[in-house]
Amino acid sequence: MAQGKPPVRRGIAKLAHALSHPERVRILMEMNSPIRRLSPTEYSYESGLPLGNAAYHFRALEKAGCIKIVDEQQRRGATEHYFEPVQRALTWTREYEDLPDIVKQHLDAVGLRGYVDAVGDAIDAGRYCKRAASHIAYDRFWTDQAGFAKASQVLDRALGELLEITAEARERLTQDLDATKFLAAYHLSLFETDLKPSVGT
Repeated sequence: MAQGKPPVRRGIAKLAHALSHPERVRILMEMNSPIRRLSPTEYSYESGLPLGNAAYHFRALEKAGCIKIVDEQQRRGATEHYFEPVQRALTWTREYEDLPDIVKQHLDAVGLRGYVDAVGDAIDAGRYCKRAASHIAYDRFWTDQAGFAKASQVLDRALGELLEITAEARERLTQDLDATKFLAAYHLSLFETDLKPSVGT
């Protein structure tokens, strides 16, 4: 057995424990989409979660190495800690593969719920098709394992390019404070599905 293997397993076990609670997954999603600093106080205000509960979950994520303190501010005699993700959730490919199925389900469910909410809000506000370059694609197709693997590689490449575009945009917006800034969203997904019977059959 390689000497480096046990630390990896301990690291995954610690990550799995931290992400076993849906609230912690939601906190990470809020800090990752888009990337931003967040304090337990801010999260408590935005989510309605009691501050003590929010602080507990932030500590658990920090202990697992998911987030880190990047700033401290004194407010009303107390120290407010601001956190950032240590690593973007979208780049957790290796870690995700090693997580238990129940933890993956938490991550998938919270992430997909956030996407569905964002799409619904955009449609209601008339923003979904506002820009000419907006894009949506949905399809189901018969395939085999080789085709599924090839489709997965396409999405991996697309995600890599999107992460590069995100970093480039952040750099431009940092340098040009007068640039028109707006929030964009995308979702990449590939999964085995099923044909559902038609209504009434």
